[in-house]
Amino acid sequence: MLGLVLAESFVLAVLGGGVGLTLAWMLVSMGDPSNGSLPVFYLPARDLLTGIALIGVMGLVAGILPALQAQRLQIADALRR
Repeated sequence: MLGLVLAESFVLAVLGGGVGLTLAWMLVSMGDPSNGSLPVFYLPARDLLTGIALIGVMGLVAGILPALQAQRLQIADALRR
C-alpha cells in the first residue's frame, strides 16, 4: 500500500506540474505580449528539467505521510477512506 500511495502522489504531482510548466513555456515562447512594458522572460531547458525533478521530489515528499497512514490500515479500510 505504501508504494501505491507514493506512486499516486508522484504521478499526480508530475502531471499537474507538467501542465503548469508546459503552459509557462508556451506563454514565454509566444514572445512579449505587453509590447515592451514587461521584461522579456526566458525559460531554458535546464530550468524545465530542474522543475520536473523538483515536482517529482515534492510529490514523493507530500505523499509520505498519507502513505505511512495507509500502511497502518487494512487494505479494505484504506480503500474506503
